[in-house]
Amino acid sequence: MAIFLDLSKAFDTVEHDILLFKLHHYGIRGTAYNWLKSYLSNRQQYTIIGDSSSKVTSLSVGVPQGSILGPLLFLIYVNDMHHACSNSDLKLFADDSNLFVTGRNMNELFDAANLACSQVSYWFECNRLTVNCSKSAYILFFPNDDDDNFIKSNQLRILLDNSEISRVNVVKFLGIPLDDKLSFKSHINSVICKINDLNGMLYRRRDYIPLNYRKSLYFALVHPRIQYGIEIYGKTTLKLLQPLHISCNRVLRTLQGQSRFYNVMQLYINFNILTVHQLYNYSVCKMICKCMNYNGFMSNATRNIFKSLQWNHSYHTRLSNTSYIFSSSNRVFLNRMFMI
Repeated sequence: MAIFLDLSKAFDTVEHDILLFKLHHYGIRGTAYNWLKSYLSNRQQYTIIGDSSSKVTSLSVGVPQGSILGPLLFLIYVNDMHHACSNSDLKLFADDSNLFVTGRNMNELFDAANLACSQVSYWFECNRLTVNCSKSAYILFFPNDDDDNFIKSNQLRILLDNSEISRVNVVKFLGIPLDDKLSFKSHINSVICKINDLNGMLYRRRDYIPLNYRKSLYFALVHPRIQYGIEIYGKTTLKLLQPLHISCNRVLRTLQGQSRFYNVMQLYINFNILTVHQLYNYSVCKMICKCMNYNGFMSNATRNIFKSLQWNHSYHTRLSNTSYIFSSSNRVFLNRMFMI
């Protein structure tokens, strides 16, 4: 189960005293500490509506948004949150806080989830942060009909601050919609819709776009949407991935001014680019190469996914000195899914 927590005004509710205490705890002292204390102190705000303005009020909470230090100070503020959760895997990205819990059966899973919610709720209370329960949700991965009936019949619920949070079948995680079957159908359909909209825009203006700019337009507008997260969603079935490939073909025909009878592979050769399926293989190969040779470029969650297995034995065989690359069996799929 994954529990996605939504913080209300996260950057605006950071307590300066607590933040300064944590900065001191992490070793920021002396001149650096005094500089940051001065940076946060005596900040003021007021509101202007039309020709009227409010009184100037001093701020004792919040990190300055729009500044370089704002996100960094918030990350320091929430850096110790994982100590609050003893039985769950906590993933943090800026102000997104997500809990992942496992269980051998539904009762154990919901008990673990409620315990994790209770622990993280206490941490939020101590650090003066507020969770928006109406926007928080949880999702069960790989549920079946029997599990759904069991949940309903036993009235299993997830409570956060004594408020029930809702269950969803699709949730957006770092820009990728995840469904409870992990089929990535929602994400692929979302990318296809965006590419089709771009294709319509480009088709209406194709006569005004210089030929030497069209390849750049593809890499600026289409390619990033396909490439983001392709190491994860590219493993889905060919039936779900093929419509995305067809949408890319349409954009390339529009940009190159070719008819639908034009050879598809020649479209990609003309722009010297990869198809969706080739791009997936290429991206996975790059990730394996980094895991094997450049661990410093990979996050902790991904650097140990792929390992080298050396078959050392005394027999003189053709493959005796060959190293095999294999995927670690310990929660590999979830690690690839949530590589933070």
